[in-house]
Amino acid sequence: SQITASRQLSAVVFACALCTVTTSPLFLGIDGGTESIRAALFDQKGSLVAMHSKEYRTLFPKAGWAEQNPQEWWDAMGDAVKGVIAKADNPEVAGMCVDTTCCTVVALGAGGEPLAPAILWMDQRAAQEATDILQKAKGDPALSVHCGGQGPVSAEFMLPKALWLKTNKPEVWAQASTICEYQDYVNLQLTGRICASACNAAARWNCDGEEATADKSGKGGRPLGVLDKVEMRDLADKWPHDVLPMGALVGEVTKEAAAHLGVKPGLRVVQGGPDAFVGLVGLGCIKQGELGLITGSSHLHIIVSKEPKTAP
Repeated sequence: SQITASRQLSAVVFACALCTVTTSPLFLGIDGGTESIRAALFDQKGSLVAMHSKEYRTLFPKAGWAEQNPQEWWDAMGDAVKGVIAKADNPEVAGMCVDTTCCTVVALGAGGEPLAPAILWMDQRAAQEATDILQKAKGDPALSVHCGGQGPVSAEFMLPKALWLKTNKPEVWAQASTICEYQDYVNLQLTGRICASACNAAARWNCDGEEATADKSGKGGRPLGVLDKVEMRDLADKWPHDVLPMGALVGEVTKEAAAHLGVKPGLRVVQGGPDAFVGLVGLGCIKQGELGLITGSSHLHIIVSKEPKTAP
């Protein structure tokens, strides 16, 4: 689709920023969506060369619940990348970047293994936790993103889902070294590095994205006041300490990941972010006052502004 291509083209923009080769390589953009993962190759002018996709399952174990298996993301990504590489006749690839759904929450053990199914962005199981957060922390500046702090707090956000996990799955919470997103899990599989997206942190984690990016202690920019009020301060320790803006270098593809994808080890991976915001760049909606409509499994209107603004 055009939106999918715009997200993947954005990945090309970010990957090109770190390219130092002088030949004419291609760039790999990955779009991890709600129903499938898409891999596309573009040239340096942004022209689409080839695309390949692979579906994965969404499970609905209860009304209002939606889950996915992180291993299926990784398996599908391997199929999608190998497919697009074959379609393009095994080209040289100079860099890659990934965007994914937001906010799809994953609990990882000490070895980076998923401890439970991922809670998909659309999942509404944390509706009561969202209400509780607003009641207990109303007036905290970190909640200003929710209509100026007046609410409602969306059950789709990170804090309600994390609070649901802590309350309803204490054994998973206790074992979890990391609470993160689809985006972070995939970058970990690619490079061995756990890091968060500044855009995710600012848009769905109630963080100050710029402060979280600048502070490597794991405390800067985090909504610590809210976490204290809902007795979830330990979430700050479980979040990735490194927070990277779009276009920043995450690392290089490991030998194991390269074999899985069918690419060369050492391929550079740069930070993407949430699919809608990455797609905004691909649409060319980058100037103040411009509005982008992102449509697919959900619909978003996103306006570019120099100053933080919330809905009235």
